[in-house]
Amino acid sequence: MNAETSRYYIDNLYTQDNAKCYQALNFVKNSIMGSNRQKGMVIANGILPRLLQVLPDQTKTPDIRLETVVILGSLAKGSEEQVKSLVDANVVTYIFNAFLMDDEPKFTEACLRCICTILQFPFSDYSVVFSDAAIIRKLIKTIEESISN
Repeated sequence: MNAETSRYYIDNLYTQDNAKCYQALNFVKNSIMGSNRQKGMVIANGILPRLLQVLPDQTKTPDIRLETVVILGSLAKGSEEQVKSLVDANVVTYIFNAFLMDDEPKFTEACLRCICTILQFPFSDYSVVFSDAAIIRKLIKTIEESISN
């Protein structure tokens, strides 16, 4: 990801044009998969707050919101320092809030996968899981309805 290309895609994360936003998210996702260096660049470029804005935005398409969670899940597989950035940004809380708003199975699975990855780190705060009875109810409902979750 060079600076010029990065700037173009970062700018498109802020557009109201869903097609351009999705394309930018897809570019970010593909660039960070398997690369802690690229994950570090995404965090350093301040993209994390934008992802957290996109996640609950009901004006965004389900594909955009799914792509956002997948990116967060990939970032959660980064270095300990990178995951600490996610914890400091309260990513688990944002994902649980999105999880409560959406019943689409792929989205639910991506949310739970990301949350589980983050909560494996000792500096993660597990209390968020128990902070809202709605989270517990939705988790139980998900267990009852899904073999993979």
